[in-house]
Amino acid sequence: MLAAWLRLQLDASVHLEVSPSTGTGGIHGVTMQRRSGEIRLERSQPSIATLEQPNQPTHDISLPRRSLRDCLAEELRRLDPDDLFGEVAQKGLALLTASAEGAGTEGK
Repeated sequence: MLAAWLRLQLDASVHLEVSPSTGTGGIHGVTMQRRSGEIRLERSQPSIATLEQPNQPTHDISLPRRSLRDCLAEELRRLDPDDLFGEVAQKGLALLTASAEGAGTEGK
């Protein structure tokens, strides 16, 4: 869903790479290529992510994983439709799949 959201919001090509599971689940990192260079956000420890940007100091960011219980509690506080999720599910995933098929790779 993150790759589909980035594809939809940035109108840029997105390459999705799925690594073998380490048992911790979730997203471990995101890398973006820009004209100014590579931006990388990578979870180096279970609750710490490292942000690297061109011509900027490296930053460690507190980014603890949220439990399923916390995620469900947040979702149940808002019972209205999630328009952004709907747009990403309907349009973003289709763009991501079309990009992957055009490149001759699997799109998941």
